[in-house]
Amino acid sequence: MAGGGGGAGRGFIRRDEETYVRAQLKNLRESAVRGEAGGEIAWHSREALGRVLSEGAADIFIEALRDRHEVVRVTAAENLKRLGDREAIDALQKVIQKPGESSWVKKTAEAAIDEIKLRNR
Repeated sequence: MAGGGGGAGRGFIRRDEETYVRAQLKNLRESAVRGEAGGEIAWHSREALGRVLSEGAADIFIEALRDRHEVVRVTAAENLKRLGDREAIDALQKVIQKPGESSWVKKTAEAAIDEIKLRNR
């Protein structure tokens, strides 16, 4: 688990970083609920998440792949791609295989897998 708690996390993430990532995902989720997934708050949250460098955040992004909001799942896949954590590949493949998943999410997950594999040759 991220934050150094129990579980089998891949990396360490400081508690303040974990809180920050979860808060930005919450902002993004709330924007989606309001029908503003393409709005300014959502854009700022996605931009902020793109600056997270801790590999320990991968656990949080993997968890976010199961979110009910498409924009949250896409953002999670984008950040897993950026972090390059090989262990995220299984979760990304599940997204691709999920019946009814949007093409936007699937294409983002496919791109993430390709990039992760390329970076980890």
